[in-house]
Amino acid sequence: NNLECICGMVMSGNERAVRTMCTEMAFIYRYGTRGRSLLSTVGEEIRCAKRYERIVKLRFGEGFDFSFEADEEVLGAHIPRMTLQPLLENAVLHGYAVPEGACPVYVRVWHEDGRVHMVVEDRGCGMDDALLAQLNADLAGCSREQMLSLETDRIGVINICCRLLFMFGDGVSMRYERVQPCGTRVHITYSGKADKRLIAD
Repeated sequence: NNLECICGMVMSGNERAVRTMCTEMAFIYRYGTRGRSLLSTVGEEIRCAKRYERIVKLRFGEGFDFSFEADEEVLGAHIPRMTLQPLLENAVLHGYAVPEGACPVYVRVWHEDGRVHMVVEDRGCGMDDALLAQLNADLAGCSREQMLSLETDRIGVINICCRLLFMFGDGVSMRYERVQPCGTRVHITYSGKADKRLIAD
């Protein structure tokens, strides 16, 4: 989809947008594939997410506005690489399936009682009860072993949950909630203490 968007920009002669789009896509690709470690930090995830926001604005307009709030002490906490960006993409593509007017997306990360909390929230169309219940049931059924059977190019919400379990062990929680009067919130909690074998020297 991003490549199709770039083709459209080229056809319209918008060279500045093409350069910006290519630069941000290259940054995200390098970030997602670089290094030996599967882990990143909350601060790096937010930096990547801000680059993704620029892509969203180029594709869908300035109505999209990402808001980031993170406690200083949580910025260095470990987190699986490419956790936040897919959650934001879901909020953009599914929460605002037909974007009109202001389309805010809120990200908050904090540390509480020895655990990392991450919330991504939109004010879009929300989910129906059946879909919400099924998604949460699937997330509750995730396991560390399931991670090994997933295709490496799958970065949906089930993959995110499985990777968290694989890297941080039991105690991981990932749940979707309805936001009133409209919208969707995903709330992730985990220990922040990753398996030492996954941390590159």
